[in-house]
Amino acid sequence: MPIPELENIFAAYGLKDAFYEQEALFHWEEVVGPNTARLTEPLSVSQGVLYVQVGNHVFAQEFTLLRETWLDILNQRLKQPLKDIRFKVAKVDKPKPPPKLPSVDEIDLDESEQADVESLFEGLEDDSLKQAFMKIYETQQKAEKIRADLENQKQCPSCQMYHDGDGLMCPFCVLEGKTYPS
Repeated sequence: MPIPELENIFAAYGLKDAFYEQEALFHWEEVVGPNTARLTEPLSVSQGVLYVQVGNHVFAQEFTLLRETWLDILNQRLKQPLKDIRFKVAKVDKPKPPPKLPSVDEIDLDESEQADVESLFEGLEDDSLKQAFMKIYETQQKAEKIRADLENQKQCPSCQMYHDGDGLMCPFCVLEGKTYPS
C-alpha cells in the first residue's frame, strides 16, 4: 500500500501524529537499499530515535558508521525528523532472500568490451595461460555488467565499487569526504 494511502487511513482515525512518528519504518528499505534491508529489521521509533535490529555485531558496527548518512536521507523524506538511529543486535526474524542474479553465462560482452579483453592479454605468449586469464577477466567484466543492471545499483565514480545508495558516490566515499574525480 502506498504511503499516502496509509497516511490517509491513520488520519481518518485521528492518528496522523502517530503515523508521522513511525513514518521512517516505511522508508527504511528505499533509503538503505534492498541488500541492506534484507539484513535488518526496523523495529520502532521512540522519542525521535529509530531502532533497527541487525543480525550480528559486525553489521551493527558497519551500519553505525553509515547512520548519519541514512539519517540525513530519511529526514529529507519525513514530516517529523529523526534525532538518531540505533542498532540492536538480535536475530533478524525474516531475512529477505538475496536478489536473483543472472548467470555470467547469460551475459554477452559487446564488441568493444570483447576487444578490451583481448587487447589486455595480447602480449602473453603462452596460449593456455592467455586463454585462462582472458576467461577470468571476461567473467569479471560480465559480473560487473550484472551488478550495473541490478535495480538501484550504481558504480561509485570515486572508488569504482557498486552500491545501492541514493547518491552517485557510495556511502563509504561520502563518509570519507571523497569528491568526484575530475
